[in-house]
Amino acid sequence: MKSELLRDFITLSECLNYRKAADRLYMSQSVLSRHIIQLERELGFLLFRRNKHAVELTGEGKMFLDGVKEILDQYIELNRSYQALVSRISSDGSGRVNSLTVGLLNYAKDHLTPFIDRFQEIYPDCRIRFLSKTPIELHQALESDEVDVCQLMHIKFKGSERLRFLDFSEEQIMFIVNHQHPLKGTQAISVRELKDERFIFIDDALARDFYSHVAKLIAKHDVQIDKHPILVKSFEALLDAILACAGVAIVINTMPNVDVPAYGTCLDIKEKFFIKQSLVFKRDNHNMALKAFLEEALAIINFKKRADI
Repeated sequence: MKSELLRDFITLSECLNYRKAADRLYMSQSVLSRHIIQLERELGFLLFRRNKHAVELTGEGKMFLDGVKEILDQYIELNRSYQALVSRISSDGSGRVNSLTVGLLNYAKDHLTPFIDRFQEIYPDCRIRFLSKTPIELHQALESDEVDVCQLMHIKFKGSERLRFLDFSEEQIMFIVNHQHPLKGTQAISVRELKDERFIFIDDALARDFYSHVAKLIAKHDVQIDKHPILVKSFEALLDAILACAGVAIVINTMPNVDVPAYGTCLDIKEKFFIKQSLVFKRDNHNMALKAFLEEALAIINFKKRADI
């Protein structure tokens, strides 16, 4: 009998609602239903009474629930001991056995919450440390082994060949101008109408690679964004530059939650451009906690993909 079936049974017994239980388990209701039916067939008795309006435990289901919680707790403890043993044997000597360090974007700290919550639920004894940094700082933290995994854009940059990317979302690229810009309020304009504009860039290594990536996307529409850029040192300086000049700022919609109308307006561009957001980690990182974290994250990503079909 698979422990996953017991986990699904306990979750449904707590929720007594297939939709809520499936959401908590990051699976579809049909998959959860198949798992419960499979478990009932293995046991030889019904665990739930079902009708259109409610789900309730049978008498046998209540008895089974009382016993299976203790059994599952023992199994989880045994599995933790097993993982700890493997971690000790596989440790790279860094002292990060049974621990994980996660790097969060300082302007999008909640993006990794579903992955972290699921991991902590399954591995509650794993020590997790969080570092909140800018993208360029997160890249540097990866290179120096200060973090095991972090969120970054999936683009080519110096050192990216030593990393692996697990894509989990796509973010739209936005074009922001100040309130005096001639194109403000114009509906459904083509990106080609920006060919004579100057663009505002954040001037750090990773940001330059981002703009290079965007430039390749837009170049297909005969627009060159890197001819005479206006260079600034930070996102805050970029906002100030929007107010002070007639340039066009390029950001993604996961950038800091600022009051955009206070600085400018997003242009209504007909062509849509997107960039992938990824969980990023070093290829040679052998931390067992990282492996477990990525497995749980992949389960959530795959569930969302199936839900979107």
